[in-house]
Amino acid sequence: MSWFHFTKGILVAYSWVIAALLSLTFFLIARFYEEKAGQRSYYQLFLIPSLLFLVGGARYAIIAGDLVGDVAGDIAFFLGGLSLSILAYFLFNLMTGRQR
Repeated sequence: MSWFHFTKGILVAYSWVIAALLSLTFFLIARFYEEKAGQRSYYQLFLIPSLLFLVGGARYAIIAGDLVGDVAGDIAFFLGGLSLSILAYFLFNLMTGRQR
């Protein structure tokens, strides 16, 4: 394994770890809201996008070795982003009182 390939893998993994940490911020916000407001926010579900981002990042950093082309990594990123969007929208509506 060349130095360039190793460095590229580290940078890819680092960027997706940062994305996973940012989605964990939603987890902490939802947990805080549930504890303080007493409304169920399903904060445990916010761990799913973080895990999907970590899985996708690991696949690209270790297995794929390139920034495109790994179908399983792309699916993990897509599902992580989709689930994070849906959960964030739900949390936004819950916190602003637009809950139906």
